[in-house]
Amino acid sequence: MKIRLFHKFIVAFLVIGIAAVTVASLLIARELKTDLTIRIEEEMAADARIIALMPAGEIARHAGELAERTRARLTLIDAAGRVTADSELGDKETDDHLNRSEIQEARLRGLGRAVRYSHTLKKEMLYVAIPLRAGSRTTGYVRLSRPLAEITLTIDGMGGAIFGILLVTVTALLLIALLFSLRMLSPISRLAAFTGKVRTGNASGALRIESRDEIGQLSKNINEMVTALQEKIRTADEEKRKLESLFSGMSEGVMVLDAENRIESVNRGMEEMTGRHRGEVIGKTLLEAFRNIKLRDALERFRERRETVYEEIGLGDDRPIMMDVTISAVRGETGGERKTMLVLHDVTRLKKLERIRTDFVANVTHEIRTPLTAIIGFTETLQQSKRRSIKSWLLSRRGPGKKG
Repeated sequence: MKIRLFHKFIVAFLVIGIAAVTVASLLIARELKTDLTIRIEEEMAADARIIALMPAGEIARHAGELAERTRARLTLIDAAGRVTADSELGDKETDDHLNRSEIQEARLRGLGRAVRYSHTLKKEMLYVAIPLRAGSRTTGYVRLSRPLAEITLTIDGMGGAIFGILLVTVTALLLIALLFSLRMLSPISRLAAFTGKVRTGNASGALRIESRDEIGQLSKNINEMVTALQEKIRTADEEKRKLESLFSGMSEGVMVLDAENRIESVNRGMEEMTGRHRGEVIGKTLLEAFRNIKLRDALERFRERRETVYEEIGLGDDRPIMMDVTISAVRGETGGERKTMLVLHDVTRLKKLERIRTDFVANVTHEIRTPLTAIIGFTETLQQSKRRSIKSWLLSRRGPGKKG
């Protein structure tokens, strides 16, 4: 099943939108928590400074009332670190507070703050401490604290509204992006449909996309490419028809073998020579098609030497047809010898004529040999008689008693 590009855009936009809302919500929540913490801290510090102006005894007596007004837990600590008053625990807490981080910071800087877990109240707390001074001497510390849960509740209350605003904003942006994507993908869909028609050979006319961007340039390039491709196809078809006509009209038999040495094509001359239809031999090896060991051996020699092989081979069993076979390579555009071509000339009639000529010469030679022998004998006899006659005449000319 194909996944459309538009669906991919939808998924991508949804993932981006969800990620954007999530990240934005986390960042806003963190910033809100930081801002609220700073604001509450400043508010507690201002309240602690006002309380620090009161005498320690007055603070201890009105600890509960002061805590209610500041909406915070108030703890009064003396210079030695002992708790002298607490708005929630009274004077029950007697452990040393002098080493608490907010107290040490208040002693050194005049204002101390800390965020930590309170084992007494079992809560995450924000602490602010201010020193109590009598002249230049520190007599104790006023500490205010609030649970951070209040900040969390405030953020949760605001988070819903913020999340809704973010969701609406991102949804609107996604819709705008999708509409833009639809407009952008429409010409791409037309390009895909047009190239599909070109692939199947059903393209007619040109693709018209009125656009000045890269898609318009792509449409122009595709139109030019299709025009050039159609021209090349037309030329190739013409050349193919010419070659097929030439191939079919040859009186010689022609076979083309593929890279696996199986018969790929044969011409009409080959069918007429062998009496076998191309459907009977296509896809077969030479040995399977013709059952001829000598033809197979000639092909093997060609494969070993990679040189043109010339061989005289008889095809057929009862009345073999004598063929002059030429085996050579078909070279492709890359120059690699991948296919093999066999050209077969029927020399059966020539061989028959040559045999008739040989038989005729042998018969003629046999028929005229006897009279020639007699003639030669008579000729030799005549020559001998002539030599004897000449010798007798010469002897008679000399006369008796003369020596030659």
